[in-house]
Amino acid sequence: MVSTASHFPWGVRYSTSKLCTILYAYELARRLREQGSSIQSIAFDPGLIVETGLSRSAPVMAQRFMRTAFAKWLFRTLGVTMGNIPFSGDALARVAVDPAFANASGK
Repeated sequence: MVSTASHFPWGVRYSTSKLCTILYAYELARRLREQGSSIQSIAFDPGLIVETGLSRSAPVMAQRFMRTAFAKWLFRTLGVTMGNIPFSGDALARVAVDPAFANASGK
């Protein structure tokens, strides 16, 4: 019998997908360097943003809980990076245009 992803807890699936994204950015950076490309490959984590589709598709009670100070404290305590739309958007824009990131490929 073939094992499927559904046999793993959601947290394992989520964190594994984030690890795969980082590994993809590393490999893409390696290949771009190998080809002599000036394109940069940078992995970016905006953090958990409760105002996005992730929470909009959750049950109403979960949506309300995720917006409480307790939930935000709990997520931070568990090591979940928290963000919000303005902060994370500004940070992504900075990564895209700030010369400080011009040679950050693979990071």
